[in-house]
Amino acid sequence: MKRLAICLALSAMLAACASAPQKKASGTKLDLQKVASVNTWAETKGARVLWVHYPTHDSAPNEE
Repeated sequence: MKRLAICLALSAMLAACASAPQKKASGTKLDLQKVASVNTWAETKGARVLWVHYPTHDSAPNEE
């Protein structure tokens, strides 16, 4: 019983850490084109997408 209580407590702590808000790096934007294309593709296949972390891309042009 004690082991179960410890496992439940640890699971709750890990879940809390995983659900903490993520800070976006400056200079990144949501890749709305990719979101739309993936959602459209999934809809044609009869699936639904649940985004955990939206795809992002750099807003600044690449300097090479």
